[in-house]
Amino acid sequence: MTYLKTACDHGALEKTSPDRRLSARLRRLLFDGQERERAVHWPDGFSFSTPAEGDGYDFSVNIQFTWCSTGVAGTQELITRAREAHPELRDRLVGAIRNASRAFPPYEAAKAEETISGLVTDEFSRTRFDYVTADGPDGRVRPIQARTTVRPDETVRKAQQAAWDLRLAAENDHALAERLVPLLTRRRQLWQMFLESGQGRWTTPYAAALAETPQRVGETVKAMFDDRRRQAEELSEQINEQTAEYGELNAYELMIRNDTVLRRLMDLMGIDRPAEPETGPFDIGDPAVWNGEGRR
Repeated sequence: MTYLKTACDHGALEKTSPDRRLSARLRRLLFDGQERERAVHWPDGFSFSTPAEGDGYDFSVNIQFTWCSTGVAGTQELITRAREAHPELRDRLVGAIRNASRAFPPYEAAKAEETISGLVTDEFSRTRFDYVTADGPDGRVRPIQARTTVRPDETVRKAQQAAWDLRLAAENDHALAERLVPLLTRRRQLWQMFLESGQGRWTTPYAAALAETPQRVGETVKAMFDDRRRQAEELSEQINEQTAEYGELNAYELMIRNDTVLRRLMDLMGIDRPAEPETGPFDIGDPAVWNGEGRR
């Protein structure tokens, strides 16, 4: 014989199993002369639909629980009492839950589940089915240990999945951007340093080409000299064209323009410029020379 202490409001009662109930009853009748109260726990549950806000969609409600049936009756009789109480309990819950579920939009199944679970727990705490025989009270049946789940309508669930797919994609894009932005910023800074380091140097394009394809050094160097030769020829042609126009220019303008062109040509050819003279061609210089005293 074993005794059961549960969430029910009864004390420690004898718990019987179906395969031993007959022999246990015979022993009690033979040696004790009277029946003892026992408790039977029987699993049960039901599912039903209840409308969401606007009555356009329904929530699917599933409630799993346990019947606690006590009394001196046999085990099978106690189970039968629990089964007989099933329809009345279901009707009570359906009515109470329908009123509560209409307060929630069809996509808020989690909030609806929290409220409906509270209603079920309250209803279970108030529910008692008492039994009385000719000999007096013979136990009671009550539901315990409720586990309630609420699911949205399948159409709503699919729409929620599509919405979450978009959100997940956006979250993934944002997370990727957080990783890429620092890398791209650093790459931009490196390229900026690279470009700034070559400003003002005519060899920069050829150096960049060699850095990208060092195995083509011969072709790159030849292209560099060909380009310089072509640029020098083009500059020479420009000088010849301008020389024809210099006939009408005075000596000062001619000298200034030629000096500018000559310096540009030397830069293109990579020739170092001569040192700047200490005095310009039109500086005052020695007054004796200008007075004719120094002439011979």
